[in-house]
Amino acid sequence: MPAIDTAPTPTTSPQNPLRDRFARDPKIDLIGGLSLFAGLSRRRLREAAQVFDVIDLDQGSELTGQGHLGREFFVVVEGVASVERDGKTIGAVGPGEIVGELAVLDTPVRTATVIARTPMRVLVAERRSLAPLLGRTPRLAQRVAEVRQARMAALDVA
Repeated sequence: MPAIDTAPTPTTSPQNPLRDRFARDPKIDLIGGLSLFAGLSRRRLREAAQVFDVIDLDQGSELTGQGHLGREFFVVVEGVASVERDGKTIGAVGPGEIVGELAVLDTPVRTATVIARTPMRVLVAERRSLAPLLGRTPRLAQRVAEVRQARMAALDVA
């Protein structure tokens, strides 16, 4: 998977601060293209770009391990991962979907193991950085809460 250049475009210059303000940033464009972040202002997308790192994972990489402590929240950009609970596959996640919200927002113990089934590109944020972003971005917080609620309901059924 090709690496993404997350550095601001070279069109920025100290002589033209207005140009710096409107320079394109590939990381912001990447985040803005995901449904989770749809409709957020450029300012909020810029804040998200400061909170999230872009990482590439090989097939077979473990994003989360059931029963382990979790401090990270993931957003799938590319690729597919399987979701396993008690050794059984219970689902899959792909582009635009999130992983790790339960450990970050509720209990710090991971409720499932998530394993990359293809090479993946994900956004990752730590709990301490994510919470302030969610507090400043109600639309994003609502979307994450909806996923969290659905997954909690599924856990109650399981």
